[in-house]
Amino acid sequence: MPALSAGACGTQRRAEDAEGLRGAWGAVDGSWRQATDRASALPDGAVDVSVEGEWCFSQTLRHLVFATGPG
Repeated sequence: MPALSAGACGTQRRAEDAEGLRGAWGAVDGSWRQATDRASALPDGAVDVSVEGEWCFSQTLRHLVFATGPG
């Protein structure tokens, strides 16, 4: 699998119009789709492993859902 590009979303972060925002959202969505596809291909339990005290992948996703979810 190709590595995720750290700057994949950065080039469109400061959109100045609706079309730019749609493009930026597409880049973010694509990056997360790549990340979740890669995570689903890992061995069982790998998404729950923490490295150097940082959140594991599953904790990160839970946090993002909680932080961006409705009301």
